[in-house]
Amino acid sequence: MNRYLYFHEIKIRLKSFIIWAVSLCLIIFLGMAFYPTFSNSNILEPITHLLDSPFFATIMQMFGIDFASFGHPFGFYLAYLSIYTVLAAMIYAVFLAAACLLSEIKDGTFEYLLARPLNRGRIIFTKIGAMVSLGFALVVLMFFTGWLCLNVFRGEFKGTVDENSRAYGLVVERFESHGDAFRDFFGFKPEDYTDFILNQALSQIDAHPEALRNEGIDEQMVGDLVKMLEQGSPDQLFESVRNDPEGFLSKYNLPVESAEQLVMEINKTENEYKGILSQLENQPARYVEIFKSDPQKYVIKLLELNDSSELQGFDLSARDFKGLIVYFDFSKLVLLNINIFILLFFTLAVTLVISLMVSTLQTALGVSMGFVLGCYLTNAFIKVVPSLAFLEKINPFHLVPSVMDQISWQNLALGMLAFLGLGFGFFALAFLVFQKKDILG
Repeated sequence: MNRYLYFHEIKIRLKSFIIWAVSLCLIIFLGMAFYPTFSNSNILEPITHLLDSPFFATIMQMFGIDFASFGHPFGFYLAYLSIYTVLAAMIYAVFLAAACLLSEIKDGTFEYLLARPLNRGRIIFTKIGAMVSLGFALVVLMFFTGWLCLNVFRGEFKGTVDENSRAYGLVVERFESHGDAFRDFFGFKPEDYTDFILNQALSQIDAHPEALRNEGIDEQMVGDLVKMLEQGSPDQLFESVRNDPEGFLSKYNLPVESAEQLVMEINKTENEYKGILSQLENQPARYVEIFKSDPQKYVIKLLELNDSSELQGFDLSARDFKGLIVYFDFSKLVLLNINIFILLFFTLAVTLVISLMVSTLQTALGVSMGFVLGCYLTNAFIKVVPSLAFLEKINPFHLVPSVMDQISWQNLALGMLAFLGLGFGFFALAFLVFQKKDILG
């Protein structure tokens, strides 16, 4: 790489880089500045009703927009980014790579470059280095703009509990050691715990209905018992079975042989139930299971205690909550921008090869722009046309998901390696073609 040529290339591309960088960062900033208004008003509800229209719902699906994720600023950021910013960044990459060689040929300055004591390998390698540097700088600016906006424009979003944080582990530990204080603060009652256990059991039944059939348990009976519990208390249920055991035996297929045995089983269950209630009085820390089932709900209430003296009752201080609430996953933001750079890197390489295959700048721009827009639209249609699903992993735009749950190393690592390798491959091809191409002919 030639140092003089590298900085010369940066200098002549700097003006357009500044214009594109400012424009893209401004798009991100203005879009995210709208989020507090969007989240604090009732604007989302009428928009959601538009999904009743098949046409509108299809358009939203094409661009991977999920209104349910708009309650999270990072979800809004992803949807906004996937529609506008990433495509704009790829268009910049097309202009940058297409102008790398063809603009100098068009202006007649390339022959002076060839007259210098530089071989073609160093020339193309230096130009590639300058292009990639500008692309990397653009992604870095986009990353910091996104990070700033996600920290500033939160609206009424209260953040999410990081259950892997040291602070969360400390709160759970304090709950287990100061169960009576937490029980009184949250207002937990024995009935809350039994309802929680019942709901957990029902969730398991809904998830694995075959388990009932394998145990020979009547599914209709389970449904009827749930309705009875919703309308009354467990004590009323036990009493109703004791009052009419024959009726239960005749109505349901129960794994007992007589009414007397059914009454014995009910009495046994009732004793276990009362045992749990008595244990809750002596072991209030068991309520931590309810806390852990929905930490978001209870931690937010706990954080409302601004008075340090109130926190002392839980053996906690305000600094113990540091890191408990996160407003977005920083690692996902980093991974997202790494993927944007890989996508930009791949686009630069493809456009450079195309520019070496054609003779005019206009043709190179047309073909390259067609390639980028084709990939972008294909990525949109893949989401609504099942027969095109096989194209998803070979489309470069799948590296930038519009849904938070899809941003993970496990989901994207293979595609990242593939398109990074393809980018190097196309740059190598451009290097070889440039060595043999008749530039001035």
